[in-house]
Amino acid sequence: MSDELVEVWRQGEGRWRWRYRVLDDHTELRSNRGYGSIEEAARSARQAYPGVKVVGPAALNGGQPRRPGFLRIVLISATSTFALLTLRAALPRLKRKRPRRR
Repeated sequence: MSDELVEVWRQGEGRWRWRYRVLDDHTELRSNRGYGSIEEAARSARQAYPGVKVVGPAALNGGQPRRPGFLRIVLISATSTFALLTLRAALPRLKRKRPRRR
């Protein structure tokens, strides 16, 4: 099968898992347990499916793992701060009583 691969990912609680996928017929087989490290999960996946391409985070290929949520948190914090400061400055001006026309 040419369109097969094994994906490695980190679960929410920090354990690593893998799944074997065949893209043609949508077959998906997950590992039966979580692993303590990405290396352990990748080693298990390679043992279960030798010769199949293993894909996953940058750490799998020797790079440094990325913290995908960091930039999002910074941008959301900056945007929220800007919005609150703008609202704080604008509210007193909006609350001022306007003279009534007669």
